[in-house]
Amino acid sequence: MAFKAMFTELALRRLELYLQKAQDKKDLIDKMRNVLTRIGFDPKIGKIRKYGVMKDRGYFEYIVDDYKIIYRIDDQRSKILIVAIIYAPLRPLPSQSN
Repeated sequence: MAFKAMFTELALRRLELYLQKAQDKKDLIDKMRNVLTRIGFDPKIGKIRKYGVMKDRGYFEYIVDDYKIIYRIDDQRSKILIVAIIYAPLRPLPSQSN
């Protein structure tokens, strides 16, 4: 059974903001849609959050490109609540110079 994805108002506003700034809007929309489909069919595909404000509270995160999708699973209602989408590009570690 597929789970239905729902967004908090904050997550939806963030997604809209990221889409406005995206160089390739269609690519970002396609990737987000694919991720939400994957999460809908297998909600535990993401990693359990083990740090930050939502650590150890049953929240999951799934990373797509430079974005973290933070969500919670409601098994009883077969819903996934997307609570946040965070722009978090991976930055290379500073080179060590001796």
